[in-house]
Amino acid sequence: METTWQIKSSSQKGFIVAVGSLLVGLLFLWLTWRVPAQDSNTTAAMWLGVLLVGVGLSAIILDEEIVTTVDPGQRCLRMDCRRRWGSVSVTVPFEEVESVSVARVGSRRDGNPSFWLQIHRQGGKVFSTGWWSMSEAETLRLAERLSNEIGCERRGGIPLSPASAGRIAAAAIGAVVLYAAWFRFSIGPWCPGMWFGTAPPFFILTGFALLLGLFRRFWV
Repeated sequence: METTWQIKSSSQKGFIVAVGSLLVGLLFLWLTWRVPAQDSNTTAAMWLGVLLVGVGLSAIILDEEIVTTVDPGQRCLRMDCRRRWGSVSVTVPFEEVESVSVARVGSRRDGNPSFWLQIHRQGGKVFSTGWWSMSEAETLRLAERLSNEIGCERRGGIPLSPASAGRIAAAAIGAVVLYAAWFRFSIGPWCPGMWFGTAPPFFILTGFALLLGLFRRFWV
């Protein structure tokens, strides 16, 4: 009987990156909050902190653990995804897998890119294994092993998940709209000063986290 083997998502590495982004963003916000005079440089630093905190929060909220079990005997992949709001299991027969791909996120000019392992099912649906590495050779070896096991081709992939990107963008826009509405009805007419101080980032980040959690739960 052929032995099953597993591919586990790099959840710990992703969590460390998310927490790092969150902490650096909070440091920026804390430093700019201590500056008594708000000039353009301070405001730019403050909103950079908001961006980093938002990225960290979104990564933590969207965090999921994926275990892909390769079963040569049954000729199928069993993908178990554990999220903060429940779990999802999908079984994909080898015959329905079109290809295995390695998607590169980032470029060498911007720094060290990361390489993500994906599975393309017939019909255009893409499954992320959640496994990634800074080593292209390591990822290619794993992709080659998986494609040989399934009997499909290996090719390039899609860098980002449109669904996750859409949730993050919608949550960010929604948070800004909610803050603008709150300011208009609670404080007064809109003005440039409404974006200064500690209230805007606090309100927008809180709204962003709440909306992203709701979208993650109900936006399939």
